[in-house]
Amino acid sequence: MNKYEIEVTETTKISYVVEANSKEEAKELFARWVDLHQEWVSDDLLDGFCGWEYSEPEEINGDQFVDLNYKELLSDGQ
Repeated sequence: MNKYEIEVTETTKISYVVEANSKEEAKELFARWVDLHQEWVSDDLLDGFCGWEYSEPEEINGDQFVDLNYKELLSDGQ
């Protein structure tokens, strides 16, 4: 029996418009602001949840722990 790894990526996106005199200043001002408003950003990201993306299965070799074994997967579908 082969083993395949599949990665799950949670996608979420939020954007903020920053007023500044230059790109560098905008980056600096935003970094300072975001350090003080992490909960705000976290809440905004939850509102911007876009779902999950799955990678293509990649065959792996070795002694990795199997999270989802074949027998259990077959029985879950019935």
